[in-house]
Amino acid sequence: MKKKSTSFGRECVCYGCSNTQYSKDGCPSGISFFTFPQKNPKRNRWCNLIKRQHGRDGFSVNNLTVICEKHFEKEDICRSLGGTRKRLKTGAEPSIFPWQSSAAAKPKRRILVRKTNDCGSSVSSETCLSDKTDTNVDGMQIEGDILNVITVEDDSNISSLEVESVEVEPHFQEKAVQTDIGTDLLYAKSTHDHSYCFSFDTKRDTFGEQEDYINTLQEKLQRQSDIINDLQSKVGALTKQLEEYEKKKFTLKKFKDDDSAIQFYTGFPNYKALMAVYEYLEPKVGKLQYWRNRFQDSKNYQEKGKKPGPKRGNTALHEFWMVLVRLKVGLFVKDLADRFEITPGHFSKIFTTWINFLCFELKLIFPFPTQAEVLQNMPMQFASYPNTRVIIDCTEVFVQVPSSLKAQSQTWSNYKHHNTFKVLVAISPNGQVTFVSKLWGGRVSDKFITRQSGILDLLDAGDNIMADRGFDIKNILPPGVDLNLPPFKGQRDQLTAQEVEETSRIASVRIHVERAIGRIKNYHILDGVLPLSLSHVADQVFSVCSYLTNFLPPLLEPGGNEK
Repeated sequence: MKKKSTSFGRECVCYGCSNTQYSKDGCPSGISFFTFPQKNPKRNRWCNLIKRQHGRDGFSVNNLTVICEKHFEKEDICRSLGGTRKRLKTGAEPSIFPWQSSAAAKPKRRILVRKTNDCGSSVSSETCLSDKTDTNVDGMQIEGDILNVITVEDDSNISSLEVESVEVEPHFQEKAVQTDIGTDLLYAKSTHDHSYCFSFDTKRDTFGEQEDYINTLQEKLQRQSDIINDLQSKVGALTKQLEEYEKKKFTLKKFKDDDSAIQFYTGFPNYKALMAVYEYLEPKVGKLQYWRNRFQDSKNYQEKGKKPGPKRGNTALHEFWMVLVRLKVGLFVKDLADRFEITPGHFSKIFTTWINFLCFELKLIFPFPTQAEVLQNMPMQFASYPNTRVIIDCTEVFVQVPSSLKAQSQTWSNYKHHNTFKVLVAISPNGQVTFVSKLWGGRVSDKFITRQSGILDLLDAGDNIMADRGFDIKNILPPGVDLNLPPFKGQRDQLTAQEVEETSRIASVRIHVERAIGRIKNYHILDGVLPLSLSHVADQVFSVCSYLTNFLPPLLEPGGNEK
């Protein structure tokens, strides 16, 4: 035999309900119980329906809180398939309560209706009040002649009620009071004539629900505050990341205090020297005509107006920095495009534009010096050759093997055993680059380049050119211009002692042109194999690299010591 329970088990928490799982004698009551919702807003909704508040008066919703089946409509309860266990349908709410049975005991209310033709023969949902009443009906003074008194219950439909006529005699007050309502209407049904408060038109709009609504808003406000705080923390983290990113970004500003890094990446001795050159170029930079193709107009910048085309994505200084890094470090275009976060095509466009611009401007900064200027800065090492105007030499740059057989033949160098470009470089006695020819194929002789370069047209009578033995140019020199070459041995077995001494003296000063060319080759774009994709700007690249070396300290100080 089943042992009877000694406790009541689960108990319904609905206000005024005493149903339990077991009766007093311990037998099952046969009543089903349903678990109370644990989460808002459904939890607060059910609390309001059973006239309780979560967390107040000793009532708190938990996993053991239940409501019995007596508070639900039959259609809200269903049974599980193949079983006897009852469960609630989705959206079901308790709607049957003990206090609803006392609704019949509520006092009846009386509605006054004017008996006039204005209201019609039948009573509508609106009740009209006479403009001239002063009669006391149940303690209420109303003016008028005859009123219709309607006694209704709370749930009555006023449109279906019969009207009882009540004759009311006028009563006049001694005191003046304002009782004229005019044409205002009294509604039999409960309505609002303003919107200054919460609506309580339905059974759901209880005070508890309004309080829950306020709590819900507060919770939403708290969630929004949490979201705002979270976003603010994220903004702070992103700001910090941005600062770190700016620090790591490959920009000129990052190295401005590091002279060794500036010289490594740009070839300038320091940041001040670089900025001095940029400030000189800046007025013209704003009008640069950007390169489109090799067949375009040769103008470097606009004479009038600003730069044509779209606005720059980078500053002019940043573009100048890009070009210098390309020249000095010799990085590949793809690498530089990734460093500067632009496309390779855009970088090539910037580089070609600036290299043409710099080639034009740097020649204006370093014009060919006069005899007086050279003599003024003549180093002590040239005391034996005071009339020396320039020291010349040719150098070669490896170039990618062209596909054309004719081009291969023209660029082949028997000296370097490679396809090369050959160029003539002239320096002043103190080591400054004063002249750079255009590039020629590697097979061209030194004499041919000297004659075609135009340097001989810049010399004056009384000048002296110092060169290597390979420059057999004495018969093409202008009148009055002398040539200093080391003596040739010719058919003899050896040089005389005087010739050896002369060769040594010339070599000791002519070596500085090799040092100047070495400085030029420190621009690593030139120390490898020049790609044919740069062939359209190869002349400009070499000239710019050459003239940029003039911003370094001179190889020989005027009348002083060697650097």
